[in-house]
Amino acid sequence: MNFGIYSHIALTLLFTGPAILLFWIFGFTILKHFFKLLLVCSLLIGVFYGLIVDSFAIPLGLWSFDPVKILGIGLGYIPVDQMVWSFFVTFTMGSFIVLGVYLEEKYFGSGR
Repeated sequence: MNFGIYSHIALTLLFTGPAILLFWIFGFTILKHFFKLLLVCSLLIGVFYGLIVDSFAIPLGLWSFDPVKILGIGLGYIPVDQMVWSFFVTFTMGSFIVLGVYLEEKYFGSGR
């Protein structure tokens, strides 16, 4: 798939979008109580921590980005596309964890 300069963001949304949509459709009554927490954690852990890791990894050549497939704007070495990826992946996993913990408590008890 080639979406030109939108490739990185398009693939991020293509892979995380359906999961987020399903989690929030079926788990809205639970997740709505954790929305602000999920947003803050996604920004702090996903984006902020991602900026720290990427600021070391990219200059060291541990990973790189094809300039033809990213928007070309960013912060230092880190393209905005990567920040979007970090946010959405963290938000997806956070939603999954919140639902998983809730369902475990509901159906299996705390086990204590």
